[in-house]
Amino acid sequence: MTKYRTVYRTILMLALVIFTGASNTAAAAPPAYTVTDLGTLGGSGSTGLAINASGQVTGDSGTTGDVESHAFLWTPTTPNGPSGTMRDLGTLGGTQGQGVSINASGQVTGVSLTIGDAAYHAFLYDGTMHDLRTSAERSSEGTGINDSGHVVGVSSNAANFSPFLYDGTRHNLAPLGGGSSARGINASGQVTGFTGNDAFLWTPTTPNGNTGTAITLGYLYQLGFDTGANAVNASGQVTGAAGRVGVELHVFLYDGTMHDLGTLGGTYGSGYAINDHGQITGQSSTPENADYTAFLYTSETGMVDLNTLIDPASGWDLVIGRGINNAGQITGYGYIGNKLHGFLLTPVPEPASLALLALGIPLILSWKSQRLLNE
Repeated sequence: MTKYRTVYRTILMLALVIFTGASNTAAAAPPAYTVTDLGTLGGSGSTGLAINASGQVTGDSGTTGDVESHAFLWTPTTPNGPSGTMRDLGTLGGTQGQGVSINASGQVTGVSLTIGDAAYHAFLYDGTMHDLRTSAERSSEGTGINDSGHVVGVSSNAANFSPFLYDGTRHNLAPLGGGSSARGINASGQVTGFTGNDAFLWTPTTPNGNTGTAITLGYLYQLGFDTGANAVNASGQVTGAAGRVGVELHVFLYDGTMHDLGTLGGTYGSGYAINDHGQITGQSSTPENADYTAFLYTSETGMVDLNTLIDPASGWDLVIGRGINNAGQITGYGYIGNKLHGFLLTPVPEPASLALLALGIPLILSWKSQRLLNE
């Protein structure tokens, strides 16, 4: 029995040593994300503006010599992988184009200048870039696309601007009228954005229908003002920015009730994207508005500066998060080597060895305890 007691003590000591080491490793706070530079189309800069389920990213990039700026599609080598290639989607004939939203099929919507840089038009890219403008408008922009290929956006004429829905045909987003803009659409066709000084959520009568009803989301405070929504997830949760009297804008989460998510210490914050887990990314100012930085919000951690979750030796200054998928990958843009580039953040898996150890040690101890009792 003495032999087994000795073994038992040895295992206990080993467990303490290992878990103390694991604790010290955790205290060192290894990076939670790897950072990928999305690169450019030959120019000096780029931005990442949206990401889909498999990790494809769209945005805009300067071309060689920075003569033009084009929409791009960045595709990972393997789904949700950290490396990939950037493809030029071109423009509608002008010198500028920007991909703003992307769905699971890799369809992209955004905005582009037309021939002669005459006007900005909304587009849908599905292998070919299609102009979504109608003859009645002066300019337009596509701001969101869902997996059914339905596009939302905003169009303007000489008098006003208003939201639209495209499902193969252009529709006004009734009953919303002038002074309104659609900013995002979810899988069932719910649309969010702003109307006047209010954020709205428009729900179709039938999933992905072109008629529906809209509600305003209210304010964070009794004396609130200027609330605008940017994104809506599959559950109908909405994020954006909501004003407080005294020149403050805070990130909000709407789930039937408005919740103030605050800022990173400054007076400005806005949520730009939300995934189906309720995780939000966007931009916030730091104390005394000394800096503007990308953030990640989760219900477990609250709002965290994304720069604290990457390797500090990476050289990156992450300025804004613009898209987040259900795998937790985030795209946005920031500075690397004094140049503004789009980035992709990919979560670093937790080491499997510690998880197995946590499972295995109690089992070993239990087995040894049983042996002791039986001796």
